[in-house]
Amino acid sequence: MTDHKVDRKWDELADRGDLRTVMQRIDKRFDRIERLHWIQIIAFVCGLVAISLK
Repeated sequence: MTDHKVDRKWDELADRGDLRTVMQRIDKRFDRIERLHWIQIIAFVCGLVAISLK
């Protein structure tokens, strides 16, 4: 897809008022990814602590 087509698509979404909902969906998706990332970090740290306590 060319940049011009992508820009036009975003313009159409903005004109219909859907841009806000698109941005909210993107934000929610990133929040979920960020949360999963933190859970992985915490699990990894807990695993290291458990190994060092053995």
